[in-house]
Amino acid sequence: MSSFGARLKALRLSKGLTGLELGEILNVSNKTISTWENNTREPNQEMTSAIAKFFNVSTDYLINGTTSPAFKPTLSERDERDIQKRLELLMNDLDSETGLAFYNGDGEMDDETRELLRASLESALRITKLKAKEKFTPNKYKG
Repeated sequence: MSSFGARLKALRLSKGLTGLELGEILNVSNKTISTWENNTREPNQEMTSAIAKFFNVSTDYLINGTTSPAFKPTLSERDERDIQKRLELLMNDLDSETGLAFYNGDGEMDDETRELLRASLESALRITKLKAKEKFTPNKYKG
């Protein structure tokens, strides 16, 4: 079974990083990275969480060496722009004369209801985007 240090080194190498580069990213010295990879020391809980977040794996994977790192898709800036664009299109469609007829029987929707609907649609778009990334990301990129 591999150690914390071996898992950290494998993750670092998978990103093509040197110990110095990883140290700069995590705001620690190259020597600190080396002590972790050589199992001389282990990072504290806060740093372990930061490492897991950076490599997009679970802390359980880092600490206990579960069989594979948990892949957690994240949204890029492009994804965020796409979500906002789609949300605006949906909201504009709903604001049309016929768009909300199903909701309020030809009446205007109040601002509070509109914001609740907007928040719900945005949440649904985010979940959909994350699920699609999880489903369609090739295994070779999942860690």
